[in-house]
Amino acid sequence: MITPTQCRAALAMADSTQLALMRQMLLDLDADVVFEARDGLTTLAHVQDCVIDVLLMDLVLPALDAPALIREIHKSAIPTMPAVILTLPTPMPEFERRALDVSAYAVLERPTDPDRLALLLMDLHPSDRLQRRGAGTQAVQDALSTLGFSVRHRGTSYLSYAIWLTCKDNRLLKQLKGGLYTMVAERFQVSVDKVEHGIRRAVESAWSSGALEAQHRAFGNTIDARRGKPTSGEMIARVAELLRMKEIKQ
Repeated sequence: MITPTQCRAALAMADSTQLALMRQMLLDLDADVVFEARDGLTTLAHVQDCVIDVLLMDLVLPALDAPALIREIHKSAIPTMPAVILTLPTPMPEFERRALDVSAYAVLERPTDPDRLALLLMDLHPSDRLQRRGAGTQAVQDALSTLGFSVRHRGTSYLSYAIWLTCKDNRLLKQLKGGLYTMVAERFQVSVDKVEHGIRRAVESAWSSGALEAQHRAFGNTIDARRGKPTSGEMIARVAELLRMKEIKQ
């Protein structure tokens, strides 16, 4: 979760007047405006070079419209995916459906209601960020299966969701128990301690299952040989990284 004052936002709007209005609206909410762009290609370049939480943009942009731009961001190996809020000048149900089909977080009609924007930013959750191509929930489960994790183990479900969230925003790794594990606990309606214990047990079980070739291929010498297995944090970080870089081959 973030608050507007913690939000790193970006703007992509062809019309300079609309761009200025949205910039001021974000500044009034104490959001940090990281960059502004007037066309799709420039926006894509900035997204790939900056860490942002939310991208507010017009549905129609020069060079690359919003659905095409979102598809390109899906393909990017950036560590943090943004959430996308699209703005429309008038109600456009068909275009709104297309936008939501490619994982836009929300659609706002212009003129934009500042209170509505503030609520969207306050409610933004890592799960609302764009989906990374090749790192959906099934891809995460398949990767864990390759490494010897059993779907029958409850901790595998916790681990899978934690990796999926981390694929969207790797900053979640900076605080496991007080951040990432809390989100997993809320998702499964269990305690944070149960999530932590379940993931640790799932890793221990997988590392005794004998999937040595896949484990060595994924981790190599990146873990402490004295421990013989990765920590929970190392497991989440490494699988998320491999999925981002498409290095786990099924």
